Amino acid sequence: MTNQIKNMQLEQAKTLLEIYNKRLAEIKRSIIELAKSGENTLKLALEKKRIENIIKQIKKEFKETTDEAIEESYQEGKNEQKTLIAALGIAIIGSEQKKTMQNIYYTHLSRITTIMSRKLATYVRTDFSDKKAVVNSLNRLIPQQSGIKPLNNIASTGILSSEVDKKRWQRLMKRLEQDFKNKDIFTVPYYNKAGDVVRHVKASTYAEMLARTLTANTYREAAQDSILEQFGEFGDLVEILGRSAVDCSECKPYEGQILSLTGKTKGYTTIEEARASGLFHPNCIHSFAVTDRVIDEYLKLNQSAKGQRAIDYLLLKQEGEVKNAFYRNDIGNIDLIWGDDKKGLKHIITRRMQQNIDTKEFLSNLAEVIEKGQLVRTNNKGRYEIFLNGKMAIIEPESINGKQTFLLTAFKRRKA
Repeated sequence: MTNQIKNMQLEQAKTLLEIYNKRLAEIKRSIIELAKSGENTLKLALEKKRIENIIKQIKKEFKETTDEAIEESYQEGKNEQKTLIAALGIAIIGSEQKKTMQNIYYTHLSRITTIMSRKLATYVRTDFSDKKAVVNSLNRLIPQQSGIKPLNNIASTGILSSEVDKKRWQRLMKRLEQDFKNKDIFTVPYYNKAGDVVRHVKASTYAEMLARTLTANTYREAAQDSILEQFGEFGDLVEILGRSAVDCSECKPYEGQILSLTGKTKGYTTIEEARASGLFHPNCIHSFAVTDRVIDEYLKLNQSAKGQRAIDYLLLKQEGEVKNAFYRNDIGNIDLIWGDDKKGLKHIITRRMQQNIDTKEFLSNLAEVIEKGQLVRTNNKGRYEIFLNGKMAIIEPESINGKQTFLLTAFKRRKA
């Protein structure tokens, strides 16, 4: 599954950077054209409008791309969990629920376009007939760490203290254009957990980091939703998957550990507690899933389960029995067996699936029917029939080594 995340991260980062770099190149061309325009009011107006349209276009493309990326990542995450759970041979699968994803991806990405818009709005207000004003505006627009030499050295050329002919200015702008042709000229502040700015990163680097981080986070959110849909009534345990390419002190302690998604299963570190300690940091490739180890953990926790928990226990184990799983005053203890295609829990599931009935919903009140339903009659095979809310449980007496026991053999829709 970690390979799946990596592939999606790479693909979405590539798409995002293609959009950004294409529009950045267009913006840089307009920056230079404005610097060269001087008093040409028509050219000034055209380039200013062009920059305005480029910003609108990049916002639109960012929104469309991230909407698609969020949906794709979420669906991939859910589908992967379904595949993994199906491979475990789990007998009961929960109902899939629809979810509208909030695009926080675009919300974060909008920081880039906001910074671009603000800096460019200042730049286009420059008096482009004043060379000194143009140079000062370019210096404010382009970060010093970008290493653009002609701009950094422009004061030493002496052109600001003398008249500069058009040809010389055009040559200088050409050198500037060539020097920042392949450089990112926008930066985004990067904050630590305390909310302090620790450094500024290139906008392209920030976009790539967002693609990797939010793709993985959306994938994990889908995985959690899928697991809780299918196991929510029973538990919320998962195993942390993946191995760091480097010895990451934040992730390493949790690799291969079993954690609780919501805190429902007591005695386990929760995902949120692990996240607060550094798990799933930006660029983290770790994921989680229900694995054989998780199933073994559930089985250990529920060996003496009663009622509905006993049903869940056998659904996971898919063999054997739970002694005294239910109790009624008129019958006494009732055992639950996994059984076969003719009786027991397996028989119940098989028949309901043949009828296209949601087995999770159907079995959700089995314990209640057995323990609180009305024992109406004994049928002609000596079995007890218990009715509640349009459902019937059939309990069969069985003698083992001279001792009378009662087994659940069937559960169906039937009115008394």
